[in-house]
Amino acid sequence: MASDSASMNSSFDMQITPSQRAQAAWEIANTGRITMYQFKVALGVLVGIAVISFIGRIFIRVFTRRRLYMDDGFLIFAFACLCGGTFILYERIQFIYLEFAVLRMDPIAFPIAMEQMDGLFEQSKWQLSYLVLLWTTVFAVKWCYFAFFHPFLRAMSKGFNIYYKFSIWFTVISWLFIVIGEQLITCPYVGVASGKCFPKLPASHAALLVTFWAAPILDALTDLMVISIPIVILRQSRMRSLTKIGLGCFLCLSAFMLSCSIIRAAATYYNGVLDYPWQVFWVHAEGSIGVTMGSITVYRSTLIGSNEVSNSLRAYIAKITRSFRGNKGSSRSTDDSSSPEKLEKESQVQTSRFKLPRIPSATLSGVRTLFGGTTRTKTTAMYTDDTEVDVNEVDYHAFLKAPLAAPKTAAEATATSVLVKEQVEYAGGLACFMLAMTGHQVLLHHRAIGSGRIED
Repeated sequence: MASDSASMNSSFDMQITPSQRAQAAWEIANTGRITMYQFKVALGVLVGIAVISFIGRIFIRVFTRRRLYMDDGFLIFAFACLCGGTFILYERIQFIYLEFAVLRMDPIAFPIAMEQMDGLFEQSKWQLSYLVLLWTTVFAVKWCYFAFFHPFLRAMSKGFNIYYKFSIWFTVISWLFIVIGEQLITCPYVGVASGKCFPKLPASHAALLVTFWAAPILDALTDLMVISIPIVILRQSRMRSLTKIGLGCFLCLSAFMLSCSIIRAAATYYNGVLDYPWQVFWVHAEGSIGVTMGSITVYRSTLIGSNEVSNSLRAYIAKITRSFRGNKGSSRSTDDSSSPEKLEKESQVQTSRFKLPRIPSATLSGVRTLFGGTTRTKTTAMYTDDTEVDVNEVDYHAFLKAPLAAPKTAAEATATSVLVKEQVEYAGGLACFMLAMTGHQVLLHHRAIGSGRIED
């Protein structure tokens, strides 16, 4: 059989001139809705953006949080699968377009296919590998979102917690069906045995139809489940509508993945033939966009939300700037002013233009308060048992780190009240003004709180 294949290849070599082979390669690379060149350029841009955003997220986590969380682990796994799938795809992309040209019954593609028959047989193995990696990337990003919203479930209803768990299991089952079940139904053979699936697949037409539409439908349903979770959480918060919309848009970035799934399913066929390059491109694009959106989600809570994180990042950037300038004197003088403790104190103590304390912002009005979080400090602990929360602070990692406020005992309340000492006051009214003008000071005596004794 090997001799027959060699003789057939040699006969095609005799029939095709180098110019005809070059023309055939050009036509194969430019077939379908998206050409091979456009495929490579667009995919390179999307993967490059995903790499930059992912590195930025890890940088923020390592240098501000000093640790990684569960959602970071899922995103790292997705990024690794994306890199592996991208490497395989760029190595085998010419066979994707060659297969598509053969399916279109392009007469000029058959001689090229016969020349590269061994590569086409091996393509079934590589195809299974990179499709598994790409779909794993897509679903790992969804698991990253599930892990991101998990700490918010403590204050949600039991029914919502059941829906959350059902969404996770449904996503896992959908992933298993797409990466394993779909391949086994359409063509359970790899290598040379994959020739049994050509030109007619072994499965029935009804089974192929159900299998083909199951992937985009399951992908879209799982995306909708991921999007619905932050919507329900924000709906129960007591923030302004405009703030809810802003946070919702930021937390529902997985909607871009849903749009990729819709676009992929909308343009399934090209001239009556399954547009295989188009399908592969949008699966890869969905994975790249998913990694990008999953990385950007942390940027808002880090750079805008929690004062603790943003001040730490500012202090670290200031440290890098000072070391880059090489000015030791200025570095020593600005070290204290740029420390996280100083920046946190400045952010907490807000004064007006007349050096008077400002009216505190509304409490019990943000997502953090809804979920029982606290930003209690030593300064504010003796004044109120409530937590003063900015409605823009939605950082669930700071929420996890914040200690829960314990109720005060009677002894602690008495000890706290004793700390409030008597203040020296001037007599009020016209008498105070006249005595102050003559150089006299009138001190009012009060009974100390707790002791009942008169103190000067």
